[in-house]
Amino acid sequence: MKRAVLGRTELTVSDLSLGSSALDGVSGLGSGGLHYYSTSKHKTGSGMKKRPEHETKAQIREAAIDLLILNGYRGTNFRLIAERLGITTTNIHYHFGGKPSLVLDVVTGYVADAIRRQESVWRHPDTTLREKLKLASTLNRQRYLRYNQGENTNRPWSLIWRLRMEKEALTPDTIACLDSYTTSLNQMIREAVLKAGESGELGESAPLGNITTLLISLVDSAAAVALNSGWHQLDELYTATADIVFSAYRPNGPF
Repeated sequence: MKRAVLGRTELTVSDLSLGSSALDGVSGLGSGGLHYYSTSKHKTGSGMKKRPEHETKAQIREAAIDLLILNGYRGTNFRLIAERLGITTTNIHYHFGGKPSLVLDVVTGYVADAIRRQESVWRHPDTTLREKLKLASTLNRQRYLRYNQGENTNRPWSLIWRLRMEKEALTPDTIACLDSYTTSLNQMIREAVLKAGESGELGESAPLGNITTLLISLVDSAAAVALNSGWHQLDELYTATADIVFSAYRPNGPF
């Protein structure tokens, strides 16, 4: 297993507590490339075999996530999902009702998983703030590579970012769910910066509020930066931000 050594702490990919629904897959993170679902129907010698309901629902959710990220809310419909999975649109209606209900369902699960993954970064008890920034970059890269072949392409890779661009088309409940991710992420980063100040990682003169604002902006806009400029630009932005903050506000003497 590949290991990343961050300062005093050695972490493996499993330490990031990556979930399966947002894989963000948001499933298969770090494997590279988009995961395409089989469109073949389950058959036996006598004809089509019915899938277990829980399996069908899970596959519909995963297919919906991929298609919403690639096509957006308006560009995704039940026909595309059905073709991806080799099922009927009636099957999707049976499990989820209409499109707004399906989107709310997948966003709710995706956001919950995304919050858990961000907590594994920003609330990790044994890492410094600089190490947390490195972990955040690693998490973004895993997500990016799920939807991009190599590091120089510009496909969307974040469901949260993609749906924010179409808020006017979403239901109030879906918007509230997306906003809950932003609120949680902001709080986690704020806590991490305050902890860095209290531990002495940042000097007494460090403007903790301004540093918090800077890091929130970086993490929250990561998908947009990579979409416009590719992965390397985002990685360089993480590194440059850390270098500037810790060269300017590192306390005197070793930490």
